[in-house]
Amino acid sequence: MTKPVTIVIPALDDRALLAAHLPAVLAELRARNVGDEVVVVDDTGSGVLESWLTQEFPPPATFDAASVDVRCVVRAENGGYAAAARSGVEAAAHDLVYLLNPDVRVEPGFLAPLVAAMEDTHIVAAVGRTVLCGDPSHVETLLVPQWRNGRLVMRER
Repeated sequence: MTKPVTIVIPALDDRALLAAHLPAVLAELRARNVGDEVVVVDDTGSGVLESWLTQEFPPPATFDAASVDVRCVVRAENGGYAAAARSGVEAAAHDLVYLLNPDVRVEPGFLAPLVAAMEDTHIVAAVGRTVLCGDPSHVETLLVPQWRNGRLVMRER
């Protein structure tokens, strides 16, 4: 059975980026149909994203019709990426959490190998391959988390 995932998107006033990239995320989660959710963390300190998200990505008329839940967590003040990510993780309904920047365009099927990797009890984190500007020759360095001497360390691959 595929486990549901909470996708956390820490954001400032990133309406254009969310409008461009959130539909692909939602399409992937609808296709998975396992009760995934998206938590957008509004880190502006002003709450400008909450009403915009409700307008652009409205909740279904009935709870039974919901295939993907999109929620907004509004932070009282801008705390930076790490604080916003933590707020999103704390609000997550699921054990598996995927942190995603609002400027990332996902491809269909992006989540399946990451969820599969997490089935191994020795794996504590999985990251996707990031391709810059859609050009596979511009791949960011892949960091691989490993346990060494009781500590989580990152090494380049």
